[in-house]
Amino acid sequence: MQFIGAIIVQFTNAIYRVIINRKLKKAKEVSIHLTMGAFFVAVKEMMLMWPKHKRIKNKKLIAEMRKPYCELCGERTTIEPHHVNTVGSGGGDIAINLIQLCTECHIKAHSGLINKEVCEHMIAMREGIPYEEVHRLNRKAMGYDV
Repeated sequence: MQFIGAIIVQFTNAIYRVIINRKLKKAKEVSIHLTMGAFFVAVKEMMLMWPKHKRIKNKKLIAEMRKPYCELCGERTTIEPHHVNTVGSGGGDIAINLIQLCTECHIKAHSGLINKEVCEHMIAMREGIPYEEVHRLNRKAMGYDV
């Protein structure tokens, strides 16, 4: 289970209460039971009053950002650009979140062998702005207060 934001965990009578900051839509109450060496997890979801951030979607920009070469190694490529901050984590279809990678570099980026910082540095060079600005703008587009 992966949570984004500040997490407060309180242990009381084998129940974990997980409260997530306002960046998420739901808080979860997780009850953990030990039975014959196995964990059984019961999850109760509670709606918070803050809406979930809507990510930026722009299929036209994705098409415009496609290049015939990998921006990291220079190899020829025909695949879609890579989202530095994944779509699942709220990464938008914006120029500073997209980088064209070949299949090999794309796999390395998703497996963690090429980290986000390397991609953000390449985007900063491409856009002619400082790395810190790329990082800040990406976080802002994802709904974080920066």
